[in-house]
Amino acid sequence: MEVVRDMAATREQVFKLISDHRAYARYPGVKAARLISPGQREADGQGAVRALSVDGGVTFVEAITRFEPGKRMDYLILNKWLPMRHKGAVITLEAQGRMTRVRWVSTFEVPVPLIGGLIGRKMVAQFTQGFSGMLAAMAAQLDKQVQAA
Repeated sequence: MEVVRDMAATREQVFKLISDHRAYARYPGVKAARLISPGQREADGQGAVRALSVDGGVTFVEAITRFEPGKRMDYLILNKWLPMRHKGAVITLEAQGRMTRVRWVSTFEVPVPLIGGLIGRKMVAQFTQGFSGMLAAMAAQLDKQVQAA
């Protein structure tokens, strides 16, 4: 599953929003976000464990597995009760002139006999909608910051 969005901001500005768990509760579909344990160097950096509660009463627990400020953040969903096996997610930021291209890729499988494919397609649609909504809200927030400056 992949979502791509261009934002009118620097990679550093975009990364600051994407990596800050405290800001997530402002975005569509996210009810609450909290830091379970801080990262090795930065609170939301590599090694951090965070919990994100989303619409529908689901809470995702994720571990930050790679953290390169302004460039990349990887994470792994740790929940064992979900009907999926998460293989990891990678969020990369690439300068595109005065824009930043955000590419959010999440890989998982649904190891459920017979209906796993159907469940997987539904989860891809839900994740795509959720990630797209979050990135659109972040882009709007960055646009307001630029206009206010």
